[in-house]
Amino acid sequence: MTGGVVAIAGPAHRVAIVGAILAKGWPSLGRNLVLMPQSTAGAGVKLIARPDHLRVHAEIGLSVDRVVQDAAGSGVLSALYESAIGPLRLPFAAIGASRGGVDFQHYWARANAIRPLRDLPDFSIALALETAVKKLPLSGLMKAQMPFGLSLDRDRYAQLLLGVAKGSGAQIVPSAHSVPSEAVLTIDCDGERRSAKQSAGWTGQRITVATRDDLPGIDWQLCVNAARRLLSLASNLDGNDAVQCEYSRLSAWEGERIADMHAVLISADPHSAGRSALSRKLELFAACGRIPTEDFEVFSHPEWLCALWARGIRPRRFDRMANVLPERELLKWIAALEHQIDQIAKGSRAA
Repeated sequence: MTGGVVAIAGPAHRVAIVGAILAKGWPSLGRNLVLMPQSTAGAGVKLIARPDHLRVHAEIGLSVDRVVQDAAGSGVLSALYESAIGPLRLPFAAIGASRGGVDFQHYWARANAIRPLRDLPDFSIALALETAVKKLPLSGLMKAQMPFGLSLDRDRYAQLLLGVAKGSGAQIVPSAHSVPSEAVLTIDCDGERRSAKQSAGWTGQRITVATRDDLPGIDWQLCVNAARRLLSLASNLDGNDAVQCEYSRLSAWEGERIADMHAVLISADPHSAGRSALSRKLELFAACGRIPTEDFEVFSHPEWLCALWARGIRPRRFDRMANVLPERELLKWIAALEHQIDQIAKGSRAA
């Protein structure tokens, strides 16, 4: 079957994200979407949309300017996390710049051995701009072509996306209503909150969307990924076991990658977290300064680099290809990057 009623229930912002993406992606399949958003307490609560927002909003017909205007948004170049060592910012954009296929941290290590440099994360343009008093306007962020997210008013953003879903044919009903008896699929955007035993995935006529309030931006990304995953797999909604297993497998792998980063952030000793993929990441980075990419990664390379560095993990050696650059040219390049960071800081003090 291709049609049928699909009900989406849970907190308004999650229902709105999933509902808007599905409403835009299923117009020709004859599916009726019933959205059942729950009001959430806390006026003015902020929600972080990760850099993927540019593609997501384009897919559902919203410009960045429209989102910023209607949801009281502003651009952000990093996300601020709680960690075992205190608040920690992880930038979306690269630290320094790669050169000749060699990541910046390798050049930093070589230059630092020649003369002491400021710490590696201090070469992040994104972090320098993020903490500056004088912020780049949205137009400046777009022109800079750096990955950036959006800080949005959660309730206003939910209303904007619910309007998009409604405009694409979805029905909005009060959350107090019962799930329609004719629903062939219920998407539960709050299932893990109600039952710790119910993991994210697809079983029978129910999909449970993972939630993660303790990592800024991840709640948004989980909802986006859940909707996209369903769009890519759901030619049928009639209980196909293979489709349900694949959806659940992808959800589980995604959850593992997020749990890896959470362990780095909050564990007293990330090495003792007991996570195999994370152990491989830690060991390879400690050996040679490289960060392996696992399947279904959610966090970017710069975020991983900053997180590992902040937890005191240092490579024993670096890429020898960084030695190809002549020393004089290397130091001149590093000095130019230092000057750029200083200019950003100087501009913030002048503001």
